[in-house]
Amino acid sequence: MRRFLLLILALSLLLCACKTGEAKPQGTPITFYYPSADPHASGGVVGREQYFSEAVPMLSEVLQAYFSSEPPEDGEKLFPAGWRYDSHGLHSDGTLSLHFTGRSGKAIEESLTVACITRTFSQLHTIRRVMIYPPEDREPVIMADNELLFEDTSMHPHQELVLYYPDEQLRFLRRETRMVESMAENEKPAYILQQLLEGTALGDPHGCIPGNTQLLGAWVERDKCIVNLSSAFVQEMPKRFSVARLAVYSIVNSLTELEGINAVELRVEGAVLKELNLLDLSSGLYRDDRLLQKGDGFDASIYPYAEKNGKLVEIPVWLPEDPTVSREEQVVLALLNYEGGNGIRHSIPVGTKVLNVSMVEGACVVDLTAQIVDSTQDDGKKAQAVQSLVASLCALPYVERVEILIEGIRPTAGWGYLKGIQTPEPEWFAEMP
Repeated sequence: MRRFLLLILALSLLLCACKTGEAKPQGTPITFYYPSADPHASGGVVGREQYFSEAVPMLSEVLQAYFSSEPPEDGEKLFPAGWRYDSHGLHSDGTLSLHFTGRSGKAIEESLTVACITRTFSQLHTIRRVMIYPPEDREPVIMADNELLFEDTSMHPHQELVLYYPDEQLRFLRRETRMVESMAENEKPAYILQQLLEGTALGDPHGCIPGNTQLLGAWVERDKCIVNLSSAFVQEMPKRFSVARLAVYSIVNSLTELEGINAVELRVEGAVLKELNLLDLSSGLYRDDRLLQKGDGFDASIYPYAEKNGKLVEIPVWLPEDPTVSREEQVVLALLNYEGGNGIRHSIPVGTKVLNVSMVEGACVVDLTAQIVDSTQDDGKKAQAVQSLVASLCALPYVERVEILIEGIRPTAGWGYLKGIQTPEPEWFAEMP
């Protein structure tokens, strides 16, 4: 009996030794986060460690392991039922972009998915933020780990704010959404402006707004938001029309996303800002969605003129692809239909219509109605209209020159300004394209 008890004791000690000496997982741990199965769980997410053999795991390996993994017992599947992972990219500024296809899910499901993905990939030292493109070509959601609150927020509801930043090419405004803790309505303008001053998630750290610009005040009077900025906004602004336009409308379009704000007035050190790099701001600033890229299409430029100096300025336009209308004709129509604003106009006479646009050996031949030679306009205005057409069409990389017809007839000697202008000249432009 004594020998039997000793054997049991020895076996117990051996089992204990095996348990205490059990090998720990080797490698680099990364916590994978999933929506919690318990809706009342703190933060709504749960985590589980995954180990990788490399000291610095490759992004593709983490992506594959995470997106193909099953949730823990107390978690739910990472993606809403309609989501399908499509592709990813890593930008030089540390932004991981993830593209999804399929169909939209419930708002709470999508919010938790964004939170889980952001917190998981923010553990990689190369990633500063995550930009998620949801299904159905919706606007991306951009989040950093420090913007997430993983705690019981039932008493602190969150809300979505929309910001507009210049794209990397400084041609259009790009929409960003931010999930933030709820705040009073009168606090939102200052918060949005401070975010714009601190910088965008992509491209230049300060977008188009000079980095030393300070917010001196922001308040709403009726439906207008008054924004008071420091002098650096003007003094350090690059002397380029295109940059000033994006800087101004990143502010205007962001603030007019707020309910009750329909216009913006910019002030510098308390004085109303009436002009900035050929932009006339004296009539007020209203939302302008023409600065946004919209769905499938192509990037082009039109060249109206600035009233202040009569020079042509570049206006990027995002035009829809249409198999029934050539790109050249799309550009001509965009110029004719341009409504202008802030001191920028086109001088093409009202009523001018396009009869035909064709390409012939590098030349774009444009046939217009007789309104283009409206006798009520002086020759300077007529020449300016032709310059706008020629510059806009020659901005297309395959157009070498432009020939203008008047209702099918080539210009005669009396229309020399039509016949002699076929390619752009440097002196036409306020800024060289």
